[in-house]
Amino acid sequence: MDVIWTSPAEKSFAETLYYIRLRTGDASARKVWQMIRKQVDLLTFNPYMGKVDPDLSDENHQYRFIVVNKKSKVYYFIQEDFLYIALVRDTRQDLQYLRELLSLLF
Repeated sequence: MDVIWTSPAEKSFAETLYYIRLRTGDASARKVWQMIRKQVDLLTFNPYMGKVDPDLSDENHQYRFIVVNKKSKVYYFIQEDFLYIALVRDTRQDLQYLRELLSLLF
């Protein structure tokens, strides 16, 4: 399945890495970057491996997420034959901000 990174996903990925870099340093941010890329690659072969997020999903879109490590999640949705990465989030970041970014998609 082809993976498409949405604009909010690219932005949130960069912000998440910046947030981690400030809190724990460059080495941690680099490690998280590698882990996220690896998990997204796995999604191409098993797109339904993520859990459905009932708080973010509605009748039009079913958002799923994968936990990359204890503190990072990748949110995505499947539409037709494409897997769209919606957001990358450090779980220490504000959940309301997550909802605002997702609202930009549709």
